[in-house]
Amino acid sequence: MITMYADESRSTVLNLPTEATKEEIRDRYRQLSLVFHPDKQHGKPTQETALKRFLEVQKAYESEPLPRVVRPSC
Repeated sequence: MITMYADESRSTVLNLPTEATKEEIRDRYRQLSLVFHPDKQHGKPTQETALKRFLEVQKAYESEPLPRVVRPSC
């Protein structure tokens, strides 16, 4: 189950402005996932903390709403 984040919460977790573009969100997710990936950490306490943060970042990224297609009305 994926928890839906409000725009403010997602932007807080990813440390981005609420008006961030899809590319900016993707880039920040990739940066943070590398930093907080548990396999990159040494020591059990650090890995556990990194795993929590990694999952938080992942949930925030996955909660991104799908873009809407605007079609002209005929």
